Amino acid sequence: MTDPLHSPTNTGSSTAPTPELLQQLGQRILSSDMALAIFSPEDTLYFASGEFCRLYGIQPGRQTFDSMVRHCFHTGVGPRFNTDDIDAWLADIHSLRRKTNRRLFEADFIDGRWMLISEFVQDDGWLVLSATDITPIKTEEQTLRRARDTAIIASETDHLTRLLNRGAIMARLDALIVNPTAANQPLLIALMDIDHFKSINDNFGHTIGDAVLQHFCDTMRATVRDSDWLGRVGGEEFLLVMRDTTEDQARKILLRMRDYLQQNPFQNQEAEIYYTFSAGIANWQAQQTLSDLYKAADRALYAAKLDGRNLIRLAKSENVVSNAV
Repeated sequence: MTDPLHSPTNTGSSTAPTPELLQQLGQRILSSDMALAIFSPEDTLYFASGEFCRLYGIQPGRQTFDSMVRHCFHTGVGPRFNTDDIDAWLADIHSLRRKTNRRLFEADFIDGRWMLISEFVQDDGWLVLSATDITPIKTEEQTLRRARDTAIIASETDHLTRLLNRGAIMARLDALIVNPTAANQPLLIALMDIDHFKSINDNFGHTIGDAVLQHFCDTMRATVRDSDWLGRVGGEEFLLVMRDTTEDQARKILLRMRDYLQQNPFQNQEAEIYYTFSAGIANWQAQQTLSDLYKAADRALYAAKLDGRNLIRLAKSENVVSNAV
């Protein structure tokens, strides 16, 4: 006997389906893993497959879209709501629901699954909702996204100190300078160099030298603000970017760093090393290029080293350096 669901008379034919055929179709949907529901024009749940009932925790008796959602919210089943106000959430949903004939969106569920939700509103107001499990796709997306983020971080990070590398911090600084709003915000940079670092390498070896670099980075992290940017721009040379900062504040940050370093020298089982650093501060002026700003800080750093090291100097203008400390 021919299966009526696959009969040629029911494929591409205008013949109305028989009640028996509709009953068989309904039974097959109910017993399948399809998450399917039909809502009346008044948003009463008229039909729900077994998978849909399990997905949303549908209770016996008359249900509306709102009662179904409230049950999910209060019992912790179904989709994640990411809100404490279910009334506001429902108001937002109703501003979208039934506004177009077709709505397609993704939903994150409490049980860890991701579902692609399709809502189709017929001309007479009946709404057909289906949910398709797309968890494998979302998992792959998340894996690729994490891999991309890891690659980006690796490309911007100095492998030894875990600070931003030269390219990354210079790119960030350049983007800050070309921002039209930057002209109204104070911006200072400090170029820092560990004093006599070559002698540390010569006397203790490069392994200890690398450890000193890491120690200096730990010192900087412990004394700068969360809003400041740190980067390694050379062997023992570092750049500190300070936004919304006055010259006096910048000087105090570097003095705090210097005092911390004096009280917390490098120590391990092989050596105890007291070392210092010199710094040049430059205050960005409107229309100044990245190159000009960096050169100003470099001149101030050179002046600090020329004057005896363990000093901080401030670049006041293109060719003038003041004694900060």
